[in-house]
Amino acid sequence: CPIVDQSPPAASGQQAAPPLTAEPLADFLTADEIAAAERLRADYETYLSGDNAWKRQRQHPYTYIKAKPEQPSWHSHYGNVSDPLFRIHEAMGMLLQNEWKFAKAWKHVLQYACLTRTKGAAANRYSQLKQERYMWENIGRGMSADERVIQAKTMAKLAMKAYLKEGVPVAGPQPRTLAERERDLDYDDY
Repeated sequence: CPIVDQSPPAASGQQAAPPLTAEPLADFLTADEIAAAERLRADYETYLSGDNAWKRQRQHPYTYIKAKPEQPSWHSHYGNVSDPLFRIHEAMGMLLQNEWKFAKAWKHVLQYACLTRTKGAAANRYSQLKQERYMWENIGRGMSADERVIQAKTMAKLAMKAYLKEGVPVAGPQPRTLAERERDLDYDDY
């Protein structure tokens, strides 16, 4: 059952979404969407390169320090069809069914879906999926080659919209240590 983008029509002043085609082009996005995706990718790369997350120290288990954020696993969608990672997996599977090489898939579809991943990480995942055919051989079954490309573009656009809605994560305040939490509990007893 193909998933159809059911987003509301563009408001006045915004560009209308172009119709989806099976051509190997990034023709499924407006110029504004491409610009927003490029901004998010740049912001996310800055976020990943800095100490923007809190991690527990191993020596002191209830002490937290600033550290580089970790990416979630490619499998962390756990089959949730609304998760962007699931949609990326589906798009990759459909492009693999059409025997697209990674360079072509990245240039025309995947770079807009994998906004929180580097090109190298997406290439590794694409290569891994290509070797493990059982993970994608039933994706897009019963669809023509053109329908699979259109479906992959739809999945990529939905993943992109989810990432744009989420934005770049923020580290937030430092978590409290065990001693601070125990002290707060002691005060609550009086």
